[in-house]
Amino acid sequence: MTEDPANSGEAPVAHLHMKRHIPPRRCETGSAARATDGSLATLNVLRPTLGYPEAVFAAGAAARTSLLAQHNANASLVAARNAGQDVADPTPPFIRDPDTPVLSVRVLLRLPTFDPAGDEAGWVEWYRTTRPFPADPAQALQLTFDWQEASDYRDVDISGQLGADGTVTGALTLLRARDVRLEIGALGKDDLSYFASDKARKGAIDTINLHAAASVEADLLATLPPAKILRSVMLRADPVGEKSEKRTVVAQNDPSAALVERLANAVDLAADGATLLGRPGERLAFGCAGLTYYAAPDATSLEFAAP
Repeated sequence: MTEDPANSGEAPVAHLHMKRHIPPRRCETGSAARATDGSLATLNVLRPTLGYPEAVFAAGAAARTSLLAQHNANASLVAARNAGQDVADPTPPFIRDPDTPVLSVRVLLRLPTFDPAGDEAGWVEWYRTTRPFPADPAQALQLTFDWQEASDYRDVDISGQLGADGTVTGALTLLRARDVRLEIGALGKDDLSYFASDKARKGAIDTINLHAAASVEADLLATLPPAKILRSVMLRADPVGEKSEKRTVVAQNDPSAALVERLANAVDLAADGATLLGRPGERLAFGCAGLTYYAAPDATSLEFAAP
């Protein structure tokens, strides 16, 4: 560094603007007791931690006092253990990440089995929102929950959950009688002159699964018009399927996708091969008699089988 350059250039000395490439870690959640119906009233969430040396880059000189105090406390624990005392294990020094002023929350609901609107596990995103952390990084954010009843989640007003990052406050709207999943993660400040990329701003995701029993069962079953309460569907013989062997009780032909599709269209259902399903967003319970079939454990689908 003190020698003259072998090949001098127009700018022998360059300035490198340092940016943060390390994304935030997982947030920490406190333990909370659930009510007898499974609902949760509040949940405390702490900002993720930052260890050494990244804590010094993020917080500057303000982090040194806390880190040194924790280091000295660890040294005392090690000395006490070496002296034969029963003491707690040392923990790596850390501070709460000062670069994460916002908590990102994604709320998902589990749909009926095989509902095509859900992902592989049956989850569908309901809404995304944020909550600001307290100004003091060491203080926890208390999430509160507003449990509501609704036969269709799309009928619930969630406009209060929408807004710019860090500007939304109040309780999170959740639904009873459904599997609910919260995906929470710390969100770095919106400053790409500090963070190297938008990906570096987004913290690791922690998943919280909730389920609260229904408090009322009003309008549990949808009301059908009289013309749809009882219907008869007459289908022509399937020209594709092979006839089954003769029996005392005549069974159906081998199931044909064409027949199942025509049956589904006639009774306002969805068909997937030889399987009958409810249409997206509908919860159904199937029953069948006189035919060979397989039903899902929760009766949300019915698959016709060869006799």
